Amino acid sequence: MNFSDSDAILEKSGYILLDRGALIENYNKLQQHVGENVTLIPVVKGNCYGYGAEQITDILINDCKVKVIGVGALCEGVAMRSRGIMCDLMLLGGIAPQQYPIALKKDIIISVFKPECALALEELCERENKTARIQIKIESGMNRLGVRPGTDLDELLQTLAKCPHITVCGVYTHFAMATECVFDPLSLKQHKIFEAALEQISAAGIHAQYIHCCNSAATTWFKDAFHNSVRVGGILYGHRVMEDGIEPVDIHEIITMRAYITNLHTLPAGESIGYPQKFRSDKDLEVATLSVGFADGIPVDYARGQGQLIVNGRCTRFLELCMDQSIVDVTGIPCKIGDEVTLIGADGDECITVQSIEKRTGRTFDALLTFISGRIARICR
Repeated sequence: MNFSDSDAILEKSGYILLDRGALIENYNKLQQHVGENVTLIPVVKGNCYGYGAEQITDILINDCKVKVIGVGALCEGVAMRSRGIMCDLMLLGGIAPQQYPIALKKDIIISVFKPECALALEELCERENKTARIQIKIESGMNRLGVRPGTDLDELLQTLAKCPHITVCGVYTHFAMATECVFDPLSLKQHKIFEAALEQISAAGIHAQYIHCCNSAATTWFKDAFHNSVRVGGILYGHRVMEDGIEPVDIHEIITMRAYITNLHTLPAGESIGYPQKFRSDKDLEVATLSVGFADGIPVDYARGQGQLIVNGRCTRFLELCMDQSIVDVTGIPCKIGDEVTLIGADGDECITVQSIEKRTGRTFDALLTFISGRIARICR
């Protein structure tokens, strides 16, 4: 696809093309998988895992009609409110009490799991004459954030009972090993802990709108843990999330990433490329310089490990890269300065998937794509 008339594209080093239709189809398939009575909570943290939070959120709101979105940082929720996003926003990470005024002002659902934090929030709400909506985060085995069922949870619930300006609208936890395999033993154990917490919370007279413990991986197999909501991140954007390869939902990757050829020249046999001077060939090569480097999010190990890319429908390899540029082998491939190259996605009969890059680098999709910088445009088709 040629975007040569768009200044918004051409001012960038390259672009990511997001397949709107594929995203909507993934969303609908996931909704069918979990059932109409289970709320999907799309997670768009980390600039939506690198895809572009603004672009993805617009599709989710306008086309998928979502009523709730999960974010990972307060600033992400604030940015959405500034853009006029009015759905429920739940902050899945922890924040400091001094940040509570911002969350309250922007009506962002925060996580509370300490009595002293509940009291600090109540004091703020009383002073501002406002009501805050919170979620109770349950510690079930991830050991990052949360309150343990039993005495600690009772203390929190007793404190919340004295906080008339706080409404509990959610209860959640997070599985540590759900990607490992179906019926992962730790996930089963964590769910039992979560169910015990839910019994305590229900006995306290709290009935939350959002009860969720399944992440993308658990959503594929742990139906007993769906409750009334599930969180979908990577799977919504087309990533196979189970390490054992089982994937009951026919999802598709939504991303294409391209850059431009800025130079063509011959690399004489025996000469090196760039700073490290590690790559040398025993024969002449035709090479192209690209408009992207590691500052744009190209993984250093992938490029220097001669990872693949596609030039005019033919698969070839990286040779070297620096901060702003990459060098690739185009020997025998007809091309010219200004041609687009495909880093992720399809061109002709060739295709490079995010999954294939994951396998080559040993890193997950989010550890790859969140490093794609703002120098790469994000657009939808």
